[in-house]
Amino acid sequence: MTVMTPRESWTDDRLDDFRDEVNRRFDEVYRRFDKVERRFESLETEMRTEFGAVRREMKEGFERVDEKFEKLYRLMLQLGGVVVAGLIGLIATQL
Repeated sequence: MTVMTPRESWTDDRLDDFRDEVNRRFDEVYRRFDKVERRFESLETEMRTEFGAVRREMKEGFERVDEKFEKLYRLMLQLGGVVVAGLIGLIATQL
C-alpha cells in the first residue's frame, strides 16, 4: 500500500472540481434560504393583515360595550333622580 502525500492526491483539477461542487451546493442552500425568506415575508404580510382585522373588530366591540355602559350610567342617574324626587315628594307631603 502506498501512502500519498496531500499534494499528490489533490491535483489542481480535483481542487477545481471540489470548489465547483461546494459552490453548487452553497448556491442551492442560498436558493432554499431565499425561498424560506419569501415565505416568511408572505406570512408576515398575512399576519399583519389578520392582526389589523382583529384589532378593528376588537375596537368596534369595545366601542359597543362603552356605549352600553354609558346608556346604563345615564339610566342609573335618571333612576336615582326619580328616587330622590320621590323621596323629596314623600317628605314634603309628610310635613
